[in-house]
Amino acid sequence: MKFTFATLATLLASTLASPVNDNLPATSAVNTNFKQELPENFTKPDANTPTTPSDVKSVEEINNASSLRAAAHPCNAQVGSNFKNGHYISAGQCLYSQNGHFAVMQTDGNFVVYCSNFVAKWATGTNSVGADTFILQGDGNLVVYAGGYNGLARWASNTYSNGGDMLFMQNDGNLVLYNGGSAKWATNTRC
Repeated sequence: MKFTFATLATLLASTLASPVNDNLPATSAVNTNFKQELPENFTKPDANTPTTPSDVKSVEEINNASSLRAAAHPCNAQVGSNFKNGHYISAGQCLYSQNGHFAVMQTDGNFVVYCSNFVAKWATGTNSVGADTFILQGDGNLVVYAGGYNGLARWASNTYSNGGDMLFMQNDGNLVLYNGGSAKWATNTRC
């Protein structure tokens, strides 16, 4: 059976609208004698070890992401349809259009534009080189890096500006870099 986005959205909406079962048994008293055992090889991180994930999203990014689309995309996280200078996505994250087309930094190191039917339309060709980050740098250059945004550059758009750039995943399936309202780079893809 093949599900469309509309079918999944309807199914999710009906599931969320179902009444809560109030006939569940009451829980017993809390066991205050519980003690968690740590593995023998456990070591406490030192003060210089980060204790929060590096890919924490802002409230704005979370509110802009559609939870209904999450099941339709092969992404761990969706950052919206656009971002500006200094923003980046890591392996498993994607930009998506309002109608379901998306660009993903794949875990194999390739940055790929897909139509909503999961047909690949464009790629950087950086698979198998350890790439893991796609960034719109402050200088307006789109770059795929291996080893994070301070690592080795594996692909670049060779676009430069003085800032004010916006990268959009458009509803027509085209990924476009704009500066001051003018397109300065695009994948020239159509879905």
